Amino acid sequence: MYSFNKKERWALIGLLFLLIPALLINLGIVPLYAEEPRRAVIALEMLIRGNWLVPTINGEYYYLKPPVFNWILASLYDLTGGPSEFISRFTTVVSLFIFGLIIFWAGKKYVSLSFGALSAFLFVTAAGNLFFNSLLAEIDIFYSMVTYASLISMFHFQQQKKYFLLFLMVYFLGAIGTLTKGLPSMLYTGLSLLVFFIVNKEFKKLFSLPHLAGILLYLIITGGYFLAYNQQGDAIRYLLSLSVESGKRFSGDTFWDYLQHMALYPLDTLMNLLPASVLIIFTFRKSFIKVIRSNSLMKFALLMLIVHFPVYWLPPGGKQRYIIMLYPFIVQILTYFYLNIFTKEDGKFRVFNIIISTALAFGAIACLVPLFVGQMNFIPNLLLICLSSFLLMAVIFIFQLKKPLYSIFSLLFAMVVLRFLFGFTVLPVRATEGVAPENRQAALDIAGIIQGQQVCILRPTYFPMQSVFYLERERNEVVPIKDQVVPGEFYIVEKIILQDYSVRRETGNLAIYPFHPFSDLFSGGDKASLSGYTYKTILEFELQRRKYLLLVPTHLHP
Repeated sequence: MYSFNKKERWALIGLLFLLIPALLINLGIVPLYAEEPRRAVIALEMLIRGNWLVPTINGEYYYLKPPVFNWILASLYDLTGGPSEFISRFTTVVSLFIFGLIIFWAGKKYVSLSFGALSAFLFVTAAGNLFFNSLLAEIDIFYSMVTYASLISMFHFQQQKKYFLLFLMVYFLGAIGTLTKGLPSMLYTGLSLLVFFIVNKEFKKLFSLPHLAGILLYLIITGGYFLAYNQQGDAIRYLLSLSVESGKRFSGDTFWDYLQHMALYPLDTLMNLLPASVLIIFTFRKSFIKVIRSNSLMKFALLMLIVHFPVYWLPPGGKQRYIIMLYPFIVQILTYFYLNIFTKEDGKFRVFNIIISTALAFGAIACLVPLFVGQMNFIPNLLLICLSSFLLMAVIFIFQLKKPLYSIFSLLFAMVVLRFLFGFTVLPVRATEGVAPENRQAALDIAGIIQGQQVCILRPTYFPMQSVFYLERERNEVVPIKDQVVPGEFYIVEKIILQDYSVRRETGNLAIYPFHPFSDLFSGGDKASLSGYTYKTILEFELQRRKYLLLVPTHLHP
């Protein structure tokens, strides 16, 4: 197997020092979006309410995810003085680096230093991680890191024949995973142990005292949490909700959905793993299984892929984020073949170099594209950013042509340059476009109007989670959802709800609604009479094509 020389190792160290700022540049300028505000709201409400045991949103029980990731966010918010976009996402970046360190350690111990370092870098710089997963204050990278650590612990301690440590570590990490994302961790833990010990002809170990100790540890951790939770909430409902949430992922509509998903899912995986997936050309050989069998870690990696990949590949509900913990195994297999073969087979090496050279040429051209995108004209020093990136990519391209033996290094450095460019150009645009900035601004406007007075959301109003987060952060108070009104409080209401109440006034279904319309159809003026109260419209605004009102009840209608 090829081993990096001293210069190549220094190059990897340099790459690491460039990768860290690349992942942090403009990390916090985009308002929280997608599922990020949900995670942040739960963590923020834990701090506001002083209750870390029961996750809530708008003060109401939240049943769809366990709390470990929220505990981490809340801890960081508490340590840093409050919630922010940067701190929320910094959690994911740190998890990604710890993930890379675990991959490096496993590769170094069971293959070589060069293998460990290269596989770790290829994982961290995979397109899906570099340009998407690392930018989100989401559960997936942290949860995948915990799950991969559990699987590697199982392999490592089995190799060392330390079964007490094996089961204790696997079930401890399995419990952390369960309290992070729910039931999928039970599947990963149980299925991995069963298949791994059967394949290794150690099935009897599953009926041993060490295994029982591991199970007890798992039950103490997870059971202890849900027992404590049950003192304040309904643990049975919580567990049932987690079961339903997991089951929703594995539902398809038609036979065509299954075929389409099965065809596209592996391709999507390879796209997310670029540039590492380019190394797949080195795996096309008759001796594939023989090469895999030559190393215990490679056998384990292939076994884990065979066991777990079909679980998400076959049903249409499987998403790429569900298998991030399997990405390292794919990367490790590809890296193993690359380091074993690339200096021995000139034909494949030439193809590899052509692919890399072509990719670098297109990458250099891509560095100039922002100059012709009108939405990016507002970015300071855009010309300098694009030209600098272009020149760096051009230097890497020339180096690639002159030193093709170091193609993999050219590729890794190019990915870092593109990540810098992405951070300086794409992220500022995201910070100003889409619904997130509008949702944040609406929350700031409301906070400025109501000052220190109570504000609530009138059920069944849908209010964007981004706005909820920024309103709660601004006021450091939970924004509750209410069914009944209290004079003097402010209420956020969807305008269409008021219209719907007027329409339903004569249908006999009023009992299911908190308000009974007292006046005619809402006119859009500054007052509306509902449920016997006169309401004053303080603010009218629109978010995500929904019209909202900020109302305050003034007095009983005569």
